[in-house]
Amino acid sequence: MTKVISALQTKGGAGKSSTIRMLAAQLAHMGNTVVIVDTDPQRSCIRWLEIASQKNNKIERVAAKEIYQLSDVEPFISSLMGKVDYILCDVQGAAVNMMLPICKVSDLILLPWSPTEDDWYSLIDTYNIIKNIMENDPSVKPAIALSLNRITATDMHHSFVKNRAKAAEKLGVINIETMIWKRQATANMLRKLGSIPQMTSNVSGILKAQEEHELFANEIINVLAKLDGKVS
Repeated sequence: MTKVISALQTKGGAGKSSTIRMLAAQLAHMGNTVVIVDTDPQRSCIRWLEIASQKNNKIERVAAKEIYQLSDVEPFISSLMGKVDYILCDVQGAAVNMMLPICKVSDLILLPWSPTEDDWYSLIDTYNIIKNIMENDPSVKPAIALSLNRITATDMHHSFVKNRAKAAEKLGVINIETMIWKRQATANMLRKLGSIPQMTSNVSGILKAQEEHELFANEIINVLAKLDGKVS
């Protein structure tokens, strides 16, 4: 069954596109077919695939489609249901109006954030928008999960980081336990390498990133399985 996962955050630079690209690469590496719906005019996900292909690092089993019209979201995603394993939606931070159709089609919404006050308060704003959408239309009921990224060792002492599980519980959402650390290997993947999971390397930074991305994807898969009642 096709699963739709979206990354939403009203703040730019919170890690939405990075999260979608990392998840797409890992899910594809695990043998899944993935389509990215890129609604961000910056075209981060589209450009990532283009650059990877140009550098002979084509990412197999991942395709992408640009969609900027609200009315095009639901028909396009409906056309893919049952034909691919995962649809991943990347939404521009400022495109609040795009949240309604995205929420309607999503099984899981990831709220990416970095350990800064600006990111946290924008996360809360985004959560409130989604909550309002769900309250106004009971048929819209995606699961919501907080996803922490760009972590450094210093950030581990930040109150937002230490209390993220309690905060998620208070909001009534899921806390993704796997944190995405700030790594040069990940930055290189997004700029030029294409896909870390399909790289063969003994470099420590790449191996750590590969392990982290696999843990992250498996946690997302388990979250979706629990939502389906397939995991107790």
